[in-house]
Amino acid sequence: MDRRGFLRLIAVTGAVTGAGLALGACATEDGGANGTGTGTGSGTGGDGGTVRVAAMVSPGDTLDPAAATSPGAWVGIFALYDSLVVLLDNEPVSQLAESITSNDAADVWTVRLRPDATFSDGSPVTAEDALASLVYTAASPMAGSFLAPLDTAASRAVDERTLELHLSAPRADFVEAVLAPQSGVFKDGDPDSGIGSGPFVLESGSSEDGWVFTPNPHHPGVGIDRLEVRSVPDPDARARAVVSGDVDYANDLPVTAARTVAEPARITEGGPADSKALGLILNTRIAPFDDERVRTAFKLLVDRETLVGTVLGQGAVVGEDVLGKGISGYPDELSEISRDVDRARSILAEAGVDDLTLVTSDVVPGLNDAAELLVTQAREAGLTLTLERRDPAAYFADIPGLMELPLFSLYWVNRSTATALPFTTGTAGGFNLDGFGADAAWDRRLADAAAITDDAERQAAVAALATEVSERGGQLIWGYQPFLNATTDAAGDVPSSQSAPFFGSRPD
Repeated sequence: MDRRGFLRLIAVTGAVTGAGLALGACATEDGGANGTGTGTGSGTGGDGGTVRVAAMVSPGDTLDPAAATSPGAWVGIFALYDSLVVLLDNEPVSQLAESITSNDAADVWTVRLRPDATFSDGSPVTAEDALASLVYTAASPMAGSFLAPLDTAASRAVDERTLELHLSAPRADFVEAVLAPQSGVFKDGDPDSGIGSGPFVLESGSSEDGWVFTPNPHHPGVGIDRLEVRSVPDPDARARAVVSGDVDYANDLPVTAARTVAEPARITEGGPADSKALGLILNTRIAPFDDERVRTAFKLLVDRETLVGTVLGQGAVVGEDVLGKGISGYPDELSEISRDVDRARSILAEAGVDDLTLVTSDVVPGLNDAAELLVTQAREAGLTLTLERRDPAAYFADIPGLMELPLFSLYWVNRSTATALPFTTGTAGGFNLDGFGADAAWDRRLADAAAITDDAERQAAVAALATEVSERGGQLIWGYQPFLNATTDAAGDVPSSQSAPFFGSRPD
């Protein structure tokens, strides 16, 4: 996996289940701030004006949805392109899809497009455009993992507005787990054209300087006349920019910087659906963590309460090594992992492990501070932990090299347990960094769980998988912290989609 794929896969999936799911969408009549992004209009609904956004943009990033990696790029992508379905605050929300239904087996899904869906050049959005876009994305070395269940050869456009999507295996969670993370639609399936059905068109810009977007003349508008995305990699600088009035919205601020934000700006907290899970990878492929006893010992020596209270602060909660805490469907069966220093010391001594190196980087604020505390906590269990701090800008530059390390810091964007498990475990898990469940038996269990159409039965199967991951896996999630963003009256209350601020089309 390359750097872009690694970063993009940090933000995966959402929440809603059930075969036969139907998603509806309707436009506001006046095309104001909640306009759907289809139909005609001036593109200057609402109060108008300019909104300036400060966000992290990776060097060389792109507005191609199949290759973009950073929140700032995704602000622009959501501005340009509507999707069949998009995740808004972790809920699948229909944009171009008027309805989505499945057969009883959940292996054929029918998508009906909105009748008024229109591209920025005035042409209608067709089923052929949507299918070509899915085929393009599925072929991507990076984003293709999201659409892996889709059988692109068997899928077809039935008519101008109807798609018939065939899957290689049943997926009752197809909408939230497959379409919602990656179903952007661009004219002729070509994002290089820059022609989408979102509320904006690209005026100018680059990943180095950011981008400027102006209204799509064939969109009813979202209440903004001009959207500027500024590349500000340093989170403290983002906080200063919103405090000084240089920008109207600052994405992902550290706790200390957030405390400096005052009127007219204010801090918004995303909650569980817009939070990051901070933790470590205990690489099950490599000694000493190929020994399940050592993984257990390391989890037992970590004082999670202290890490959360000291590093993350208000609004943060302790994790149990599985994604999805605070989101519907998180297994109640998961129990808190209590610290047991004596048992950890005994296991480590028995396994002959007394010295390890932890590779860490502040790719998000708090990881390095947590690593410092872990040195002390490990020492209490008889383990000498040496830190190797790396540059955040280069941390994901060599993914194969990172995955050869026994122990390293990481963060995830929180997503529902059911939809995160296939991406973080198994042989096909594009974000399976600890190597857990990389065998045919586990893959079969994942597939069987995803195919269950009864909600209660599927939840029970997911809970069993999650419990095993928590107890035996190498993914150590010690805490969850809500994303802290700063906004002003000019930007308003901004929803989130996969950790990126969302200024795109919003059905009402």
